[in-house]
Amino acid sequence: ILALDEAGNKLRYPGEKSFIMPRTKTADTQAPTAENTVLSILEASADKIIICWNPATDNETAAKDIRYEVYFKQDNTTDPWRVVKDAKNITTCTFPNLKNRTRYGFFIKAYDESGNVLKYPQEGYMTAVTDSANSKLVIQKGGTVYCDGIYGSKSTSHLKENLGSKFNRNYFEISFKYYTLATDKDGKQYDTIFTIDSLRRVFCLVMKDELLYATVNNNSSKPISLGFRFKPNKWQSFFITYDNGTLTVNGLVTRQIGKLNDPGSNIISSMNFGNGHAFKGYIKDLFVRSK
Repeated sequence: ILALDEAGNKLRYPGEKSFIMPRTKTADTQAPTAENTVLSILEASADKIIICWNPATDNETAAKDIRYEVYFKQDNTTDPWRVVKDAKNITTCTFPNLKNRTRYGFFIKAYDESGNVLKYPQEGYMTAVTDSANSKLVIQKGGTVYCDGIYGSKSTSHLKENLGSKFNRNYFEISFKYYTLATDKDGKQYDTIFTIDSLRRVFCLVMKDELLYATVNNNSSKPISLGFRFKPNKWQSFFITYDNGTLTVNGLVTRQIGKLNDPGSNIISSMNFGNGHAFKGYIKDLFVRSK
């Protein structure tokens, strides 16, 4: 820059014989990412559906500034998709005043500040049916719980949540994420991840030799392999559905496991009051739904 007065005297910016080169920023073409792009149902009652999803992260845009468009329509109709919510930093959406026993479709787009987009789910869309008999949210615990690997009353850090009267032992859904810090590979003991009723172990999820097993009614001598391998020192997502003796794992592996006994409390806990080992690591984002 040259600054000139009326006499023609000059002042140069900068004073040295050089110039300032503006820094050009490389265009952001990387879309946001998420741990997974699955949409989950928190509640599907006769006239309302509540969905949730994992938050997106981005290489340039802060998580709080990622914008979500929630798309919605009645399924199997020619109705156009419409955006029912457009907001930043959200992970749930409620759809009220719906028709009973009707199927609806949903998908979501997450945008960073450069307009790059991530779609939930990546292919197609998710559907849910309104019905008074659908599963309902029992508990939603979003924080991280540390489990110290000690079973019984000596444990000082563990998961313990009361499922209350909403919990139905004939049908329930449990989803959570877990991070294993130490594993038992001696082939002799099972590490208890969690139980429903720690004393009677009405339902118990355990790990052994890097595989997941489940037992019911304290029948620890006959654990059922779930065909799912855990990976130490890594967050993993887990989703099970129990339906009158049938257990489905992550929507893929189905096992017959037996009916649950009636006696016992509806307490879900990582403690184990038997002669065994307990899970050591972290559990977070625990959801339990029932009918």
